Amino acid sequence: MPAQTPPAPTASAPGRLVLVVLCAAQFMISLDTTVVTVGLPVIQQELGVAPAALQWVTTAYTLTFGGLLMLAGRFGDLYGRRRMLVVGLAVFTAASLLCGVSQLGWQLFAARGMQGLGAAVVIPASLSVVTTSFAEGPERNRAMGLWAVIATGGAITGYALGGVVAGLLGWRWIFFINLPLGVFAVLAVLRLLTPDAPARRQRLDVPGAVSLTVALLLLVFAITSVTDRGVDGVVAGTAVAGLALLAAFALVERRHPEPLVRFGLLRNRNVVAGNVVNAVNAGTSLVVTFLATLYLQKVLGLPPFLAGVAFAPVSVLIMVVGRRTAPLVARFGARDLLRAGSVVTILGVLWLSRMSVDGDYFTTVLPGILLTGLGAGLSFAPSMIVATSGVANSDQGLASGLVSTAQQLGGATGLAVFATVATAGMDAVSGSSGRPDAHALVAGFHLAYLWVIVLPLTTILATTLVRAPAPAAKLAEPPRT
Repeated sequence: MPAQTPPAPTASAPGRLVLVVLCAAQFMISLDTTVVTVGLPVIQQELGVAPAALQWVTTAYTLTFGGLLMLAGRFGDLYGRRRMLVVGLAVFTAASLLCGVSQLGWQLFAARGMQGLGAAVVIPASLSVVTTSFAEGPERNRAMGLWAVIATGGAITGYALGGVVAGLLGWRWIFFINLPLGVFAVLAVLRLLTPDAPARRQRLDVPGAVSLTVALLLLVFAITSVTDRGVDGVVAGTAVAGLALLAAFALVERRHPEPLVRFGLLRNRNVVAGNVVNAVNAGTSLVVTFLATLYLQKVLGLPPFLAGVAFAPVSVLIMVVGRRTAPLVARFGARDLLRAGSVVTILGVLWLSRMSVDGDYFTTVLPGILLTGLGAGLSFAPSMIVATSGVANSDQGLASGLVSTAQQLGGATGLAVFATVATAGMDAVSGSSGRPDAHALVAGFHLAYLWVIVLPLTTILATTLVRAPAPAAKLAEPPRT
């Protein structure tokens, strides 16, 4: 007989107040994925970090974040989402303090890894609280729309806010700004959410947990290393080892009486389609932002601060569109909204592919990033709604961890692939002359943007799998493996 799973946590205060707290936690985590980028040069100089080691400021965070999402999401189902939220927020807040007081490079790297651990616990727990606290349909769609807006807006806001904070207060305050938010979030979660302890503790699938976590850590490392190292022996070996461990994980799970991951969840076509779309959309957004930032700084000559502020209109647009997500989904359906977002994204990418060495922000960059931002705003919440629809409450933590993992791996893979494409385009123009000039950079951006169109086309293809959600009465028990 399968173990009883924890009931959904219920809010002891109005749902909107609970949602505000969850969104505050989500904003803090999303902000931290990008806010540190602007401060990297100052961090390198002050802490004496070698250029080759500087990437570990971001890689240490990405490794633990992406590698632990699935396990942390399932822990929320098994041991209580409220408990995992509090633990994750406390770890993230403490790690932020350690980041801010670091005196040596290795100390910062370790603290960033600890931040990633906390973030990996918070994101699936907070998303699963949203999906289990609001009934599937218009109520949940409104909540998911706001949650998605905060997630996307936080990441984009990080570029601008990082420049402001680092410029006025110093790079350490990039991390210290998390402290009041983290403390507030912990206290609010303890106050507003009732405990959701499981009726019977399920035995932890240790072999499955170890094989899945190590496999994802290896794959994230391999993917994020491609841009700097290329596909050398270390990267290829790490990727092969990660894939082999994933295969071993699948075998372990099929034989375990209480598996960490119920593969029956993947029989839900919405879960599959939603996660494909989430991965593709994350890759598209990250690549577009990355290439546009390089163009603004290296071709147009904008300082990092202004390059970050250049994305502020995109944040505003996404917030405006996100607030209309629920009525748009109700009127047109998630599938048609995803397709519309993909078409708009393609138009934005095509506009950005017209970059030239004598371009400018207002006519060359702004229209393109606004169109891609509109596409993201139309797509992000519907893709998450689809990916968590038709899933029992007892599996919402797992489903949320799967969504977050898809986003992390999709973003990292997209950046690695298309940064390589852009480099190839630059090399084709600069040849053996060494460092690419503005013309070579633009040629690389042009080639990468044209290939990026494959991603929104993939979204359109994936929407053919989307089906109407199952009636709520059918969600009482998770699918059997």
